[in-house]
Amino acid sequence: MDLIDQSYIYTLLLKEILIAMKYDLRSIQQFVTYCRESHGNKLPKHEIEQFQQKYHQHSPIWWYSAPHFLHSMLKHSLQTLDIEAIIILGFFIHDLHEQLEKLHSAQFKQSKGKLLTVYRGQRLPKSDLEKFKSHVGGLFSFNYFLSTSLDHNASVVSARQAAENQGSIGVLFMINVDLSISSTTFAHIRDLQYDSNQDLVLFTTHSVFRIDRIQQIGKRSRFWQIQLTMMEHNDGYWSSLTKSMRNEIQGPTEYHRLYNLLRKMCGFEKAFILSMMPPQQTFDDFETWNLYDQLGMLKTELGDYTGAISYFQKSMQVYEKKSAINDSHLAASYTNLGLIYANLGEYPTAISWYENGLAIRQKILPTSYVDLADSYSKIGSVYCYLEEYKKALSFYEKAYEIRLNILPRNHPDLATSYRNIGVVLNNVGKYSKALQFQEKALEIRNIVLPPNHLDLADSYDNFGLIYNNMGDNLKSLSFLEKALNIRQRIQLSNHPNLADSYNNLGIVYNKMNNHSKALSFWGKGREIRQQMQHLNQPKLADSYNNIAWVYYKMRKYPEAVKYQKQAVKIGESSLPSNYLRLLVWKQNLKEIQVKQCNDRDLDFIESFRNSAKINGNLSALPSTQSKPTIAFLVTRFPVTPNRILPISTQSESI
Repeated sequence: MDLIDQSYIYTLLLKEILIAMKYDLRSIQQFVTYCRESHGNKLPKHEIEQFQQKYHQHSPIWWYSAPHFLHSMLKHSLQTLDIEAIIILGFFIHDLHEQLEKLHSAQFKQSKGKLLTVYRGQRLPKSDLEKFKSHVGGLFSFNYFLSTSLDHNASVVSARQAAENQGSIGVLFMINVDLSISSTTFAHIRDLQYDSNQDLVLFTTHSVFRIDRIQQIGKRSRFWQIQLTMMEHNDGYWSSLTKSMRNEIQGPTEYHRLYNLLRKMCGFEKAFILSMMPPQQTFDDFETWNLYDQLGMLKTELGDYTGAISYFQKSMQVYEKKSAINDSHLAASYTNLGLIYANLGEYPTAISWYENGLAIRQKILPTSYVDLADSYSKIGSVYCYLEEYKKALSFYEKAYEIRLNILPRNHPDLATSYRNIGVVLNNVGKYSKALQFQEKALEIRNIVLPPNHLDLADSYDNFGLIYNNMGDNLKSLSFLEKALNIRQRIQLSNHPNLADSYNNLGIVYNKMNNHSKALSFWGKGREIRQQMQHLNQPKLADSYNNIAWVYYKMRKYPEAVKYQKQAVKIGESSLPSNYLRLLVWKQNLKEIQVKQCNDRDLDFIESFRNSAKINGNLSALPSTQSKPTIAFLVTRFPVTPNRILPISTQSESI
């Protein structure tokens, strides 16, 4: 088992894009402005000015090794996955890596078959040491530029000093390097570094090592030695998954690739990408299509579906004017439009666009191809929402078979297939099997996705709804609250996905007869859905239906009627007339009105009885049992399962 975290692939691909970009003086000015505006008084002003004025007077290695804020900022941003800082520092990552490559080529060109041993002494938290102990034989990567030394004694001193800190241990990394390995870049930097008295070897980011041995130096000591061996990048599972992800973010320019990668990473303000696009850059047709497509996806993720449709239509027009009827990019535009209409609740329109895209892909692509799986999966999601579960499962299984045959076992798209099949199983009442599929999905997502990724929120949502159906309210709330926390941290306060989280929490609190909390969460969800530019969509109707149900349980029938009428009104304008959920909403309205009438009759009789008592005439009173009431079918109100998952851009949902 490897000690490589989820950020490895994403930061590696990000580095590849950044070192392939072209930079100029504006990049340095942008970095200086960022330092002044984002870090304020935390950074020495004279160091910022020195960097701005003298950057080209020294080598990148000199700047990296100097006692300057640049070193710590770069390392911290790479370790914490600070996307904005990493991109702003892209020019320096490019320059430093390029200089290391040139030095490596000059220094080790004729060194095949030779071995090099370097050392690094540092502090390590005790918890990290335990991770190393449990992963001996596995792989490990430093996701930042790694400074090492040829001086064993100096490194031992550094490690022993680190061991004196309470709560941590001192570690001496002993790293063996086969100089015939060509996939990792490193170099002696003594002649270029700030302090030429140290004999340092600097490795580029994402160097991969095997953990060979761990031993304690001295009994009861907090000083340990960890022996590592450098490995090739093109071997093993992580290499296969990285290659697959690299193919998925392809684009005509590095800026397009950067956008595609950042969409996958998902843990940042998406609008920031727009400021990274080069001003007034000239694009050819393919680049223009790609840009419109990316802007459409950006609008989708921000919940601006009208804006998204506009961009997707523009991207479609680029290829339609060339009569490229069977172009894969046109198929992508059709599919993206289908995604938007699915989000808007216009399901027949969504299926039509999806099928147009699928028809092109079936003509021009091999039968086992990832884009075909994408089409099958998205069509399945619409049928799942329409409660046609047999059709949904058929499409989901087609997508799963393709993905299983061509993707690495821990690919995020396979997790999506497990997740989708699990959703269908939950909706048809097979809860144990549903849990098994959702567990497979979450296992993959925990391995390959960054922490707080929106797909993790989706997984927690699905677990919460399964446990709700199984009657375990506490477990259900625990998972649903995890999902809400991620979405609140990442997404805008009025994003449709937040409305889905509020809706799902309301379902559980309603089941627990906590009417005030159910109303609160469903009210928050309704407010978000009302703000959307496209109001005639079923999710808003679900909100009205759910709120009506709470008022019904509270015997506040006028309020219940008002909200139920809104649900029916929206449903009639946005759903097929024979759609099951719409029929149930109409039946619910009738039953509320009957209950309201019955209560009015009872109130009238009771009032008349009290009046008769006062006047002494009881014989004329009608019996309170003379008019039967119609029992309300609570199992159908709200619709069971009344479950609205987002049809997101990250993974298909119901």
